Amino acid sequence: MMFCRICKKPVLKKRIDARYCSTTCKSEALSLRRRQDSLARLQQEEHILHVWAPQILKLEREIWQHAPKEAGGYRVGFWLSEPFAMYHWLPFLTGEAKRRRMLSGRYSYHDYFQLYPFEPPTVPAPGRYRVQYVAAHFPHTELITKEELHLEIPFSVHVPNLVVNPRNLRV
Repeated sequence: MMFCRICKKPVLKKRIDARYCSTTCKSEALSLRRRQDSLARLQQEEHILHVWAPQILKLEREIWQHAPKEAGGYRVGFWLSEPFAMYHWLPFLTGEAKRRRMLSGRYSYHDYFQLYPFEPPTVPAPGRYRVQYVAAHFPHTELITKEELHLEIPFSVHVPNLVVNPRNLRV
């Protein structure tokens, strides 16, 4: 006899693979799993901020050093090969999304990383990324710089709704 994984009552098997005695217990299990996933993500982001602090500080200095005076933020991009043949810039707000999660756990309504206060980039895979600066004032247009800046970002975070699989990235 099988017992419910949530309430430990006997499971009346309507299906061979039944694990829960009712839809209430099944919903509770889903809720618990989502909560655990959220906690794991938060712990990973906290771990990144702690372990990679010296590298984040180095990134911050390098990004500030090359920033034009009128810059208020920046984006990082990776090259997409055929059939796209273009840069995919991070961060981005997808569809109807009005905000995105920052590495600190807070939310931002901008489609760029802030320079002041510095916001570390969230990237899907460790690697070399191109930096693009954006103006501090609305409409936050792309700023043209004398030379392209490419940075090595040694950490990665889950980035939702990417156009490519992060495992297939060659950054």
